[in-house]
Amino acid sequence: TQLIAELLDVSKIQHGKLDYNFHFFDFSEMILDSIEGIQHNSPNHKIQLSGSTAVIIEGDKERLQQVVINLLNNAVKYSPDNGDIFIKVSLENEELKVSVRDEGIGIAADNLHKIFDRYYRIEGQEILFQGLGIGLFISMEIIKRHNGKLWAESEIGKGSTFSFTLPLKREK
Repeated sequence: TQLIAELLDVSKIQHGKLDYNFHFFDFSEMILDSIEGIQHNSPNHKIQLSGSTAVIIEGDKERLQQVVINLLNNAVKYSPDNGDIFIKVSLENEELKVSVRDEGIGIAADNLHKIFDRYYRIEGQEILFQGLGIGLFISMEIIKRHNGKLWAESEIGKGSTFSFTLPLKREK
């Protein structure tokens, strides 16, 4: 079901028809719900939350939760040795910042600029790690639509950190 939904999202993005429902919501509550769902499905990984922002933001709660869940799922997937996953939430320069860090396999520097491309899969890992290479593409589009930024930092064998920022005040 999730795979079909993601493929439909890609098609909608290509045609500029991905729907968004902007409203005010409690961002911290959404983060906690996302962590709880992933932790329940991945009991061998410990997800640790740091920072706190009891902030109400304007955005599409379901789409932003889709991004957080995607980043957490990727952190779990690419940390096959059941390492800890760290999620940090903070306020910086009138922006909300979320970072998801793992201690997994990492990504080579020459692949970092490609990982947000549609259908991109790191060569040699297609068989080890299942997926279509569309989750980060969709996440990037969702964050862009919220006037935010999404990026990754990584080192082979030491893990990855995926971060995004969202402005606290939405431009109309």
